[in-house]
Amino acid sequence: SGKVIIITNEEGERQIPCVLSYLDGEEYHGSQAKAQLIRNSKNTITYFKNFFGKKIECASLHISGYSAEPNILDNEIVYTIISGSGNEYEKRIITLNEVMISHLKYLKNCAVEYIGKDVTDSVFSIPPDFSSSQIELLKKCAEKAGLNILQVIKEPVAEILAYSDGVDSLVLADKIFVVADFGEMTSSATVVVCRNGLYTILATETDYNLGGRLLDDCLIEYFVKEFQKKYNLDPKQDLRAMAKLRTECETTKKSLSSSSVCTISVECMFGGYDFYSSINRVRFEMLGRYVFNKMLALVKNVLKKAQTENFDIDEVILAGGSSHIPKILEMFGYIFPEKTLIRTQSSQTSMLSPSDIECYGTAIQASLISSLDKEDISDLINPNITLIPHLLNPIGIVIQSDDKTEFIPIIHSYTVNADGFHVTVRDN
Repeated sequence: SGKVIIITNEEGERQIPCVLSYLDGEEYHGSQAKAQLIRNSKNTITYFKNFFGKKIECASLHISGYSAEPNILDNEIVYTIISGSGNEYEKRIITLNEVMISHLKYLKNCAVEYIGKDVTDSVFSIPPDFSSSQIELLKKCAEKAGLNILQVIKEPVAEILAYSDGVDSLVLADKIFVVADFGEMTSSATVVVCRNGLYTILATETDYNLGGRLLDDCLIEYFVKEFQKKYNLDPKQDLRAMAKLRTECETTKKSLSSSSVCTISVECMFGGYDFYSSINRVRFEMLGRYVFNKMLALVKNVLKKAQTENFDIDEVILAGGSSHIPKILEMFGYIFPEKTLIRTQSSQTSMLSPSDIECYGTAIQASLISSLDKEDISDLINPNITLIPHLLNPIGIVIQSDDKTEFIPIIHSYTVNADGFHVTVRDN
């Protein structure tokens, strides 16, 4: 029917966390793995996507403290998984690449079970700062997982494609976009220009320690102080108590996106005490003020990096799970003029969820190339086509100081033809 349908796993989830957990020889993925953080944290691997294909020094960026810690072995990032207990236990070393392969196999199996037939070809969306070596490594891991990658597209471009009406109207429109993607642990802002149907990334800025998790931390700190004040006990002494509180704080944060007040309940949190409390959206926004300011600064930095001004931007697209938070839309309304269209679910300019649009746009791109053979696809992704320089200033003519005609707009791709007709009148 030409309609994009985002499939689900066996639990009905469309967003599957990049989390793996190992327990008694079994491998768990997604939300099932995330639930293991409470009782099986040391065998649960989180945020592995952030380190994929990067230098080993990046392992030091892991800040969870409540999950398996990455280590370095033979110049590779690895995790140590322990099976058994007491004197009878077994250690297993698993590399980061093996974790990625397992995750991709799981995603493939979910697709196979949903549609009822084998899946071999795929289109991947990748972070805007992904290097060529990371892309090659991803292709190798996908191949070992039984997937052939036909094409990779940058996440911001996929998120722009998600808002197309029948694709043609968006592809042909000359616009400058800002795509702000605020995830759980990573945030990025990208300036993308569309000229003559070609998308070019002018600048991108990524912060691997900025996202919804920091807002969870703000809530955790707030409720820990409440617990300490009420019971004169410090739950930070117990990792399980903090894992339970983190899970509930994440749920509370999501609820505050649609409700002005939310309650929190943690059974047997610490010292035998149950914990109950509530928080309103205004308090939450005050607690997370410095996080929201960092998100806004990320966007301002990328505008400066791309040598563009806020009034140059035609559309802003908010993506990622943290973009559900109303405060983020409110802040963007302060820095962009009224003519700039801000697309997000809470702005009522779209019914698409910010959590879904990357997947949605990638599916659209896959449908566009599904009828092409491999040679045609190779031609489409040739660097001579995809990497095109752009004008930094518009081109036009000036007859008099107050008589200017612009033929070619700013940030237009080479090569371009433009025709114009200009009539001048001087001295009657």
